[in-house]
Amino acid sequence: MKLGDFIKINHVKDFSINGKCSMCGECCGAILPVSEKEIKRIKKYVVEHNIKINVNPINTLSEKMIDLTCPFRNNKERKCDIYEVRPKICRSFICNLKNIDNIDRINRIYKTVNMRKIFEVYK
Repeated sequence: MKLGDFIKINHVKDFSINGKCSMCGECCGAILPVSEKEIKRIKKYVVEHNIKINVNPINTLSEKMIDLTCPFRNNKERKCDIYEVRPKICRSFICNLKNIDNIDRINRIYKTVNMRKIFEVYK
């Protein structure tokens, strides 16, 4: 199933403001299609800027809970800590559904990874 079809079927809510990202963070997840090149670029940026991954406070209540929020989503400041080097999927997606074909293409090209697992060493 294409992501675009999934979004339409599951009625993803449009949180955009006048067609632009509202920075709400609802789409910021840990499971993303990302290229090896993007991972290397993000790792370099994280080291150069001394960025630590963010932990969702809800998930600190139990070791059994899996945190599926993006490790670089800064909820306190409502921003992405790696915005300058964020993956293509993040640059392409906006919840108003206008760019679904591009998102489906990215999903076909890149391997889907768990960003928390890859970047857990940056706690």
